[in-house]
Amino acid sequence: MDATTNEHIDGLQRCIITTGVSSLNYEKEHMQSFEKNNSLLYNCMRVSSIKNIDKVDEYKVIIDFCDNNLQEIVFELLNHLLAFNVEIHVKVINNIALSSDEIEQCMILLNRLDKHKLIHLEIINKSSGLPKEEGHSWIKKLKNAFFFTGSGNTGKTSLISALSELCNEKKQTVALIDLTEHHKLVNYFTSIYPLIGTNHQDHFVRERIKHNKEDVVNVYTYNDKKLINSADERVFYEAIKKISSLYDYVFVNTDINIVNTKSNIFNMGEKVLLYMTLCQQK
Repeated sequence: MDATTNEHIDGLQRCIITTGVSSLNYEKEHMQSFEKNNSLLYNCMRVSSIKNIDKVDEYKVIIDFCDNNLQEIVFELLNHLLAFNVEIHVKVINNIALSSDEIEQCMILLNRLDKHKLIHLEIINKSSGLPKEEGHSWIKKLKNAFFFTGSGNTGKTSLISALSELCNEKKQTVALIDLTEHHKLVNYFTSIYPLIGTNHQDHFVRERIKHNKEDVVNVYTYNDKKLINSADERVFYEAIKKISSLYDYVFVNTDINIVNTKSNIFNMGEKVLLYMTLCQQK
């Protein structure tokens, strides 16, 4: 956690707290200079840093749902501040394009605290005059999605197949997304579907799983050459997001060339595993 101020803490009565990179950027762009000059600034990016926040007369907390690990940070932070029994102003930067259980739980807590006058809550929509959304903040990590990439003949496809079969043995459902040029995963499994155009409705997939309990590994194919711009990536992301809600695990198989294009799709995965071959120099 970073703490910056222009005055010694003993002379300060206000503390501004941000919850990550996005909220910190908002603070830098929108807070008035007199507020910055007379306030202690904490950028709280992990729960372990919260205990270092000192008591002052007033706190201004800036929350942007584009930041990472937000639910845990918000819950622990407010629990820490409420014990001081002081003024707490919470400003939420709401991106209407984002939606998740984590955001919903945070808003339930914030509205409840505001209703009981324990905090002063202000909600600002990004569509109403906030700066243009930077990068691809609509992409959220999918906790059960794992990306595998690398050059050919590294055993990557065989490893994905083995992992999928291991999950299957433990009665866990697996969706394989094959973006490779030759779609090698179709040689390992029999349930093959195109990623775009397939019915991903809950009842459809769950019925398919119900009637195929011995083989709950489904392969979805997609041409990575269709990922030309952010609009294409967003279509892909929405499809993966839907699938991730229906399966226990999602394994995405990609060629190394998609890494070279600096595609943003890898931001979707909880982890990205890179497989390379070590060639002897001639």
